[in-house]
Amino acid sequence: MIGSHPQLQLQLQLQLQLQLCLLLLFSTLSLYVHRATPPFTNQTCGVQSEINALTAFKRAVHDPTTALTTLDPSIANASASCSWGGIVCSDRRMMKLVLPELRLSGTILDRISHLPFLQKISLASNFFSGPIPSSLLSNIYTVQTFDASSNLFTGPLPSSLLPTLRYLDLSSNSFTGQIPSDLSTHAPALQFLNLSSNRLRGTIPPSLALLQDLCQLSLD
Repeated sequence: MIGSHPQLQLQLQLQLQLQLCLLLLFSTLSLYVHRATPPFTNQTCGVQSEINALTAFKRAVHDPTTALTTLDPSIANASASCSWGGIVCSDRRMMKLVLPELRLSGTILDRISHLPFLQKISLASNFFSGPIPSSLLSNIYTVQTFDASSNLFTGPLPSSLLPTLRYLDLSSNSFTGQIPSDLSTHAPALQFLNLSSNRLRGTIPPSLALLQDLCQLSLD
């Protein structure tokens, strides 16, 4: 009987404790991996959504120098899309859209806001026209730099901004209306703000003085 063999009873208890410890360890590791690794299908759908957004952007743009020919939607995978010209990726997600001085024209679709990891958007020195969609700078929760200077944009200045925005250059366009009085509320982290060479009117909002991190301001 087990009770008449203390040594055997001790060995069985130790084995049971070891098994319980191993079971707890594997359960903890399994839970950690499940939380740390996003489902493959979700990541794949996210990449496909980004590719679809860029494809829609490309179709709406006139590209006389064929600068966007590398944006090939037929190669719909993360590795290929990160090799497209003007795209900078990190961990297979699109982080920067950099397309300055390419003689591009057309309107900007709000589909760019479907690139949720973008930190920088540079469309400077092209011929883009029309208004900037209000959702463009309000739905990308990671954007820090937006440069649309030296284009042909019209309409009011975008007022729906995000607190992550640090660099905003909308100079040398044809924006009209007034400078939004709540700019400092929506984008309190701004360090660079250039609204010069537009068709703005009205007074300078006193609330701009609340931008404590602002290093450069151009409104002339």
